[in-house]
Amino acid sequence: MKFCSQCGEQLADGAKFCNGCGNPVTVEQPGEAPTSYREPATQQNFAPQTTNQVEPATPAGPGFIPEQPVQVPAAAPPRKKKTWLIVLAGIIFLLLAGAFAFYSMGNFSGPKTPKLAAADTELLIVVKPNYFQVSNFEKLKETYLAVPEVKKAYDQLLKDLKDNENFVYERDVEPWLGGEVALIMPSTSQSEKMVFVAEQDDKTKAQEFIKKMAEKRKIKEETYNGVGISTDDGDFAAAVAGGYLLLSTDKTLLKQTIDRQQGKLKDSLTDSKEYNDLIGKLPGGSAFCYINLAGAVKTAAQEDAQVKSWSDQLQAYQRLGWSVSFEGNGIRSDYLVACDKGKMPAYYKKRSNSAAEVKATLALLPPDCLGFVRSSTLVDLLQESYNSAAKDSRNEFNESLKSFEQGTGVNVKQDIFGICRGDATIAVMPKNGFFFGDGEAPVSGVLILGIKDQQAAANSLDKISKAVNGDQVAVKKNTVNGYQMYEINEQSGLVSFSFGLGKSELIMGSSPEISNAVVKQHAALSDDETYKKAFSGFGSDAEPFLYVNVPKVTGLIESNLSGSDKSDYKENIYPWTIPVKTVSLADSGYNESQGTLKGSAFIYIQK
Repeated sequence: MKFCSQCGEQLADGAKFCNGCGNPVTVEQPGEAPTSYREPATQQNFAPQTTNQVEPATPAGPGFIPEQPVQVPAAAPPRKKKTWLIVLAGIIFLLLAGAFAFYSMGNFSGPKTPKLAAADTELLIVVKPNYFQVSNFEKLKETYLAVPEVKKAYDQLLKDLKDNENFVYERDVEPWLGGEVALIMPSTSQSEKMVFVAEQDDKTKAQEFIKKMAEKRKIKEETYNGVGISTDDGDFAAAVAGGYLLLSTDKTLLKQTIDRQQGKLKDSLTDSKEYNDLIGKLPGGSAFCYINLAGAVKTAAQEDAQVKSWSDQLQAYQRLGWSVSFEGNGIRSDYLVACDKGKMPAYYKKRSNSAAEVKATLALLPPDCLGFVRSSTLVDLLQESYNSAAKDSRNEFNESLKSFEQGTGVNVKQDIFGICRGDATIAVMPKNGFFFGDGEAPVSGVLILGIKDQQAAANSLDKISKAVNGDQVAVKKNTVNGYQMYEINEQSGLVSFSFGLGKSELIMGSSPEISNAVVKQHAALSDDETYKKAFSGFGSDAEPFLYVNVPKVTGLIESNLSGSDKSDYKENIYPWTIPVKTVSLADSGYNESQGTLKGSAFIYIQK
């Protein structure tokens, strides 16, 4: 048994360093004197010696030297702790170095293609997936292709591209394609003029791709600023400039793009503060879209009288940013609209309903609801349109409105808009297995309006009931689960619907059965697990705006088709919807301090 000469720690057989202090172990060579450190006494040390034992000196005898107790030196600071700190520092350094390399290789840097677009570009779409986005995309692709019907449709699509267009992605695109592509459209009113930009990693392969695209065209070759351009007399122009492959429908636009790539034109979109402020606030992802709304409206208003009549209202919305990202269980999209604060309608600055009122409204929808769309500002928008129409005495709608009010005694502004809170929800529900009702009603569903005052709403409903009640139309009133119900039936049976009035909502159903189903006690759609997953990824300030239960909708569509229509649907549309569970959209409203409207959408995909 060996012990450390420095700290006394027991040493393992063959150890080169002490586990206690890290001191090197001295290996005794044959013939060397043993270490001066005395092995600690054990019970065997005091055993009586019976053979050839030399009597020890006694205290009285000559030459006695008192035995000194063994002095064990204080343990030195543990060297293993110091070693671990060095190792930890090394690990951190390697992680930082790896992160830097991963960032470079993972396509995480900012987009480069926007610098090839003019500052007043009205539409830009950029695709630049990073490592994580590609990984998530592959997971979603696997989810899709695991469905036999989807795999069959996907293989057929690839076959059609190969047979009809002689196009194979792995052969024609993958060898040269870099990490970023973009579509630039300078003017949305001239959508035929655009340029496609793609980073290229192999100039020779990129030029071969252009030749393949031009196989069936009469191509002319020319040189512009040292760049070879392939064009025809129509809508084809292509070139490889710098690190990009450029395809355009207009030769002049292509040349302008080359000028920006070479730095000869200084009007790049990336120099626009408005563009950078908007895109910088969007979450990162695989792709984003930028639309110059103000420019697009201004251009369209010069060419379309109808757009011009709405241009004053539309001028409040300046620019739109929209990003797309892939997640493990779906596709997410976030939008942001930069607004002119001075032109924003007043109702955008304050929500018309609270979070509790939103929850109460959605609790009215039963689990078999196919979907809904709702807005906190829809009624206010309709009222604004009504006010604009009422100011124009020549408007036909205005004349019809006056006739209605005179005939019924109902004041639309006071008795309808005046009782509304501002929010509206439209929900679609199946009836007797039909998607759009059962023939008695064109649409099966409900309209839910938030109201300010129950008594004022009751007065308005009484006015409307009195106005329509007569020989041809019968109005019945009853109470269901605390709701005052107004059932309206036309004598021929072609028209039958009902109203339900509660404390904070007015319900209009496409049939009495639908209205009763909504107001009665039932489980809530908002408590369904699929519904929760559809909205779980949104912020706390986001209100549900749109919800579609895709399996229920596709199932009803299929059940209402027959013959060739059903076959075409099953072959061409249905397979792509199989993994999709829901489509949802949430609106976060207007941020007055930033002057932005924002929201998010999510497509929930699962095996």
